[in-house]
Amino acid sequence: MCDFYSEIGRQLGQFPETYHDATNSHSAMIEKVKWRDNQPQGRTLVFEFECKLDVLKSDCDLTEKAPSLIRNFDECPKALVRRFVADAENVRRAIKTGRGLSPDGCFSDTKKFSDVWSVALSEGAPASFPEVFGGDLAVSGSAKLDAPALKTVNGKKLRKI
Repeated sequence: MCDFYSEIGRQLGQFPETYHDATNSHSAMIEKVKWRDNQPQGRTLVFEFECKLDVLKSDCDLTEKAPSLIRNFDECPKALVRRFVADAENVRRAIKTGRGLSPDGCFSDTKKFSDVWSVALSEGAPASFPEVFGGDLAVSGSAKLDAPALKTVNGKKLRKI
């Protein structure tokens, strides 16, 4: 399991495809989406991307760092490398500015991206909450949480204190 943000990717034909969920476990993600796993001495079919939080919080060039973020980078199709980097840049923006943290944003699936929401909120990023937050929401005690629309987190009703 990765330190923070993990993703799997593959390219069938000319279209790259990536998948992330809050487990940040490559094997669990491969099993969940039912992609054929890599075989020893075989061609790499599923590529693994992982990025630590300190890298995403920095201003480094993620394209330059891609060889250290993607397992089997040399075999990874260029379009898939670009997709991994674009996805990581979206996570970076969410952590720094809250971009995408809304019911209609790129991180609207709160179950799949609960890790991104939790870290962004802990970093002080603003967010617009849905009524129902599907995943776990872990926020540090110093984070400001302004969520008037939020009524349920991971199936549990919220109560005002």
